[in-house]
Order: sequence, then C-alpha cells, then structure tokens
Amino acid sequence: MPPPRTNRVPHFSGQASDPIHDFLCEYEEYADSCSLTERQKAETVIRYIPFSLRDFWKSRNGYAAGNCANLKRELLDIYDDTSAQSRHSEQKLVDFVRQSAKLRRCNKDVQNYYREFLVLSALALAVLVLGLWPAPLVQTMEATVQHLLQQLAVSKIPVV
Repeated sequence: MPPPRTNRVPHFSGQASDPIHDFLCEYEEYADSCSLTERQKAETVIRYIPFSLRDFWKSRNGYAAGNCANLKRELLDIYDDTSAQSRHSEQKLVDFVRQSAKLRRCNKDVQNYYREFLVLSALALAVLVLGLWPAPLVQTMEATVQHLLQQLAVSKIPVV
C-alpha cells in the first residue's frame, strides 16, 4: 500500500462531511487491488485516518482480531449517521460510554494519567494559594522594584 496522503489514496478526516461508508468502500477496493489479507487490511486502515482517531479504532474488536469485515461493521455502527441530531443524541452517548467502559486500561495508561494529574494539581494548588494569599509574591516584587529604582537613581542613564 502506498503511503498516506498521496494521490489517489483514500483518506478519512473524521469530519461529519466525510462519510465513513465512502472511505471504507474506497479503502477496501484499494486494499483488494493490492492483494492484502483481511488482517493486513485491518492493520493498515489506520494509516489513512487522523492520529486522533487511531487509538479509538485500534480499540475495536475487529481491529484486535485482524478481521476487516468486523471492523468495518463496528465503524459503520459508530459513524452510521452524520446528521448533527443523531450524532449528539443521548442514546448514542450512553452506547459510547458503555462501549468505552468495556475497554481495559493498561497499567501504563493509568501511570501516565496519574503523573499528569500530579503535575496539573500542583500547578492548580499554586495558583489557588497565590490567589488567596498573594502577599509573599507582592513583597518579593516590591523589593525587586525598589532595588531597580535605586540602581536607576545611581546610574547616569536618563529616565524618560
């Protein structure tokens, strides 16, 4: 298969205006013309989608099993209707949450999340403390400004 984003290669943007059915049909025709197996089709399809969708597509059962037909069926169920009303319906959200809850998170994902949480919570705490008790920061800044003014008074640089 040729590299992504070259001429005459299917690409799925993930936008509502880009129908998934058209992309999957074009991809399947192209993959068939390259004599790819079902497993190869399932594994290489992610090369033709945005990076932001790759982990989600890899989490599908059809991808994990290397079964392109099952993957296609799953994706068509997820992206079945591009109208704004159906994409944002409550039932679709409930289905998505249930489907996502079935996914197991590996220990590495949890550790990465925990590290990010620690850094962000420390920053949030620092901002909160400065907002509630800014005196140390203001005193430090005041001393620095006083020192700067003294240096300017002694120097021969004209102050405009």
